[in-house]
Amino acid sequence: MARIRSLASWWTADHRAAFGVASIYLILGALWIALSDNALLLLPLSPPAQTTLQLVKGSFYVLLTACLAYWLVLRLLRSRTAILDELRMSEARYRGLFEDCPTSLWEANFSDAKTYIDGLRKQGVTDFRAYFTSHPQAIRECARAAKALDVNCATLDLLGYERRTDLYTDLSRIFGDSSRPPFLDDVTWRARGDTILESEALLRTRDGRPVHVRMSAAIVPGHEESWSRAFVTLTDITDRVRAERELRE
Repeated sequence: MARIRSLASWWTADHRAAFGVASIYLILGALWIALSDNALLLLPLSPPAQTTLQLVKGSFYVLLTACLAYWLVLRLLRSRTAILDELRMSEARYRGLFEDCPTSLWEANFSDAKTYIDGLRKQGVTDFRAYFTSHPQAIRECARAAKALDVNCATLDLLGYERRTDLYTDLSRIFGDSSRPPFLDDVTWRARGDTILESEALLRTRDGRPVHVRMSAAIVPGHEESWSRAFVTLTDITDRVRAERELRE
């Protein structure tokens, strides 16, 4: 059964199409050779004339198949070019939406953070809120384990950075002592089976200025087991938090 499944997975639409073209070429070639040779034998020609016609027949077949191959390769190249152009346009549209969005957008990799959390779970940790409250260093370790793959211009403006690479190396620098990374809550995403999480956190800009943000994070479908790709948005709520604090006072 395993061999049958392996063969079925190998026998894709591309393989079937290629096999069909090769089969048609083989059948037409065999028919051409058989019929043309029999036709020449029926003609009352001298041996030199038959040799000449055989040469002409062979040359015609080579020319015909070369034209067919040219047409097939041209169609293939045009199809690939069209697909690549469409992919480039799609990527440009996505890039434009990503870069020009006024909201802070991140593409992140939380796989190492998940590995760290799974390691804590294997050690017997079940109450992550209590654990991270009593072990603040663990929060920083999780933050260091998270990796930013890409950020947009709004993120740089929000956090006061000029270069994206400054955020790619170590995310722990932007988390204040009282903040908690978005992928940690009362229990982890995996324990709850969630792939979308929202929370509030206190971040630090490059010059140390506190920024209260609303974080929304979502694991990209297909990466639920590894957390290797996620999208994160940050919304600045500093003014709202300040207003609420003033009302309480």
